[in-house]
Amino acid sequence: MQKNTIMYEHPDYDRATAFHYAAYRPDLHERILAEFLQPMPQATGLDIGCGTGQSAITLSKFTRRVIGIEPSEAMLQKALQHPNVSYLLFNGRDLPFSQPQFSIITMAGSWFYAASQHLLNQLLQVLLPNGSVLLYDFNICLSDVLSALGIRLAETATPYNHALDFSAFEHAPLQVVQQLKKDIDFPVAAENLVHLLLSLKEVYLLLQTKYGDAVNVPAILLHEFSQHFGKESISLRTTLYGTRYHLPETSEHIKTNPQS
Repeated sequence: MQKNTIMYEHPDYDRATAFHYAAYRPDLHERILAEFLQPMPQATGLDIGCGTGQSAITLSKFTRRVIGIEPSEAMLQKALQHPNVSYLLFNGRDLPFSQPQFSIITMAGSWFYAASQHLLNQLLQVLLPNGSVLLYDFNICLSDVLSALGIRLAETATPYNHALDFSAFEHAPLQVVQQLKKDIDFPVAAENLVHLLLSLKEVYLLLQTKYGDAVNVPAILLHEFSQHFGKESISLRTTLYGTRYHLPETSEHIKTNPQS
């Protein structure tokens, strides 16, 4: 079923969580991209929903240059700088481009929030023939860590779908050429696990309620991890997801319907 969600200043991304989001992101983007992409030294890539830039910078390892676009000003203020990456603020609905110019378009965990026929039509407008769209994500299982901290997340009416793709939308002439679902064990240093937890708004608020002073929460968490796990690095079960679409060389670009 088509959603009408507009990926604009998503409530999970405020300045507090953006700080921790920028401080540490799991080194999983390159693992996933390497499953799908070969080096494209002349290509320009577009990363939609780039956050603080980790996904865009990783994409730049495969392309000549990358433009990362993001609807959250708080995220862009923390964006990592890179000579081959530039950033643009956009409204989460309308791409700030009008002509085909990208050989690869990636969305790392952002399609769930942005999914709409309107945006998909715009992707087709700016993707070059023989280009690819890659939707990818990863799910780090935090249940054991949260349980050790006495934290229980509320059930959501619409559970997050890490594997969401274009199948519910009209996406011709794009063709699925590769899919990925792989489980790995991912070691995370305790101090990075602190940043990972506090980059999640719901977890951040629950921990602040539990421990009080937000300034001391990171130190408290490090102590808790030492008590419960007794080691500097914690191995977390992680599932990698991805779907790559290809636009055939002979395809004609669709005309965007302003009402879609």
